[in-house]
Amino acid sequence: MHKLDLLINDFNENNVNYCVWKGPSKYSLVKTGKEDLDLLIDNKSLEKAFKLLKKRGFFEVVNSIEKDDFGTHDFLYLTENSEWIHIHVHLYILFGNSVVRDYYLPIESEILDSKEFNLEHKIWVINSYDDILLSLSRYIIRRKPLIGYANLSLDLQTLKMYYLNRAIESLGDRKGVYNDYLIDASLNLEEISERSVVDLRSKVAKTISPFRDKKNISYYINYLLVLTKLVWKKVMKKNGEKKLKSKGFFVAFVGIDGSGKSSAIERLKNTLSAHLKVCTISVGSGVSGASWYRSLAFKVFGNKAKFKSHVKIRAASETIKKYPWYYSLWLIICYYDKNNEIRKGFQAARNGSVVLCDRWLQTQVHNFIDSPRINKASATNFLTKIVYNLEKKVFLLTKVNKPDLIIHFDVSPENSLIRKPDDLTLELATFASEKIKEIEWDGVDVIRINADECIVDVDKALNEIINKYLSIYQNES
Repeated sequence: MHKLDLLINDFNENNVNYCVWKGPSKYSLVKTGKEDLDLLIDNKSLEKAFKLLKKRGFFEVVNSIEKDDFGTHDFLYLTENSEWIHIHVHLYILFGNSVVRDYYLPIESEILDSKEFNLEHKIWVINSYDDILLSLSRYIIRRKPLIGYANLSLDLQTLKMYYLNRAIESLGDRKGVYNDYLIDASLNLEEISERSVVDLRSKVAKTISPFRDKKNISYYINYLLVLTKLVWKKVMKKNGEKKLKSKGFFVAFVGIDGSGKSSAIERLKNTLSAHLKVCTISVGSGVSGASWYRSLAFKVFGNKAKFKSHVKIRAASETIKKYPWYYSLWLIICYYDKNNEIRKGFQAARNGSVVLCDRWLQTQVHNFIDSPRINKASATNFLTKIVYNLEKKVFLLTKVNKPDLIIHFDVSPENSLIRKPDDLTLELATFASEKIKEIEWDGVDVIRINADECIVDVDKALNEIINKYLSIYQNES
């Protein structure tokens, strides 16, 4: 049974007073992530509804750009197939444009009292008459904004198609509610055209004037600020307009070379950024996540040790006592990058983003992946002393600030060799595979996934893990 159907069934069994008040014809599309579900919920049922949403693994998010909406709550759920279920909870019937909702119709109780039960989907939906009139009303009161909204012609066609063979209930005396506030409620759906709806804008009754005080200068300042942010977001094509409500979520990915973690992070980023603010960082010293100046160095010198002394350091099983000057300079650059990346990641998490971190530093297995490179005894000259102090600072930073979750990509040596034939030997891959299992990430939840599986199965496992932990961390707060 689909997660959304399970939730709606919970609502029905627990007598939550709700209905789909916008777009009941699009319910099937909500399951595929192509549409969001707009539910009007009675304020008395709100606490019960929130508990049921959280019970089913939905987590609450908020707009990263404040749009002065009130009485609205957004909940998300990420399915294993990378589809988003987005539920938009409304307490009030608010209208407006893409910047500010500044029109209010106080008819929530009437809509909930006259709702209809849809037998096909087993969900309560808005009365057909209300649905038609409110759909038209939303267009009538909109002013043409700089940022486009839904296509009137397309929505009108969808509305007519949906109600073509359906009975449209008459509300009798209820027509007066709309006549008093908005439009002539005796309109015939078949006679309505895009032109007639646009013409009705000039006939809007004075009783539906905006409830915000437009004589106040603060209204225009706020409007301009929000509009500027939205235009910037549109121009820059930034997705993920929502952030986590309670706190951000920091997850680090670890695994040996060839485990596929870096490519998996990129795929997960693309999935999450469709709805959430996402920040990706890297604390490795390789090509992945390298700054522009490190990337330039890789292009000029390559990413493999070339000088004899450098090769000796890379192959050493013990801490080296003397480092060549060029390697010390390289470590300074790498640790400078790591310091910046870690601070950027935790700042983003504090601002409500999901942070995906490639690799994480560790001190348990020395002379191995992401462990300290130098000790105090090795700091014998000016450069190595700088490296030692910077390294100490970075490792202290990761000791004080820990991820919320670590995902370990567990891959077989044979598969890692297939994926990175130029970087590994079977001997090195086997050694690394055994050594990384010795690391215990104290104070952090660790989940191991089978990275030998195909990409589809790896992504499904990741989606389930991420949604589970987002739900846990948001609902704990």
